[in-house]
Amino acid sequence: MQKWAVLAVATMVVVGFAAPASADDECKANFTETGSFLAGHTFKTHAVVPVSKDVVYKRVYAFPVEESWRILQANEDVGVISASTDIRGSNNGTAPMGIVLSDENGGQTKVSITFNIGIGKIAPHVDDYLCKIANAAANGN
Repeated sequence: MQKWAVLAVATMVVVGFAAPASADDECKANFTETGSFLAGHTFKTHAVVPVSKDVVYKRVYAFPVEESWRILQANEDVGVISASTDIRGSNNGTAPMGIVLSDENGGQTKVSITFNIGIGKIAPHVDDYLCKIANAAANGN
């Protein structure tokens, strides 16, 4: 009985260390939303990916371009991308998104994403969308 208990605990420890969380898991765990329908919303998240900053920049820059976002400003050296997309509905407008890349230990990169929508706007499934960017950073797709 004791042997089986020790084996079960050892297996859980090995499996736990062998299967690190994906960028999607970390991104969803770090997702926050502040604001309200009457004040506007700010959505934020971040994930650390095991890829160098220069590679992540190219992957992340491609994502909003492929999704028809307008790149407002981008600086590869600094690791910043500012983009916006049009919003339809009452008063129309645009919604800005900022992506900041920072070097982490061991050649990893932290991908921080902020997305804002104005008063009276809704944005369903924002966490899924922002985490697609983190996955693109990690996996290139």
